[in-house]
Amino acid sequence: MIISFIDERFELVDTDNFRELKLAATAPLPPRMLKDQLGRIDGDHVWVGEPWFLAQPCAESHEWVGLFRQMKEYASGMGWVDSSGAIRVHIETSHDESITG
Repeated sequence: MIISFIDERFELVDTDNFRELKLAATAPLPPRMLKDQLGRIDGDHVWVGEPWFLAQPCAESHEWVGLFRQMKEYASGMGWVDSSGAIRVHIETSHDESITG
């Protein structure tokens, strides 16, 4: 899955790809915006809480939620989930390619 910055907000795209999770941006994002809309910034990562994911349109599907929780369980085993349940998401910034939903 990819968290993309679209129309001044973050949106989850590539929602059926549970093998990858990243935040992709075509330009550097203001830290305050990341913190206010997604979660705690940690270097080139942001910790995104489960409620943000479950507020996305794709989470209306019970099947999607089940697959998301399986992905989160795997991430937890890798140390990518903190004590609050937030998931560590790598931030990728590329000035050359555009991100579309």
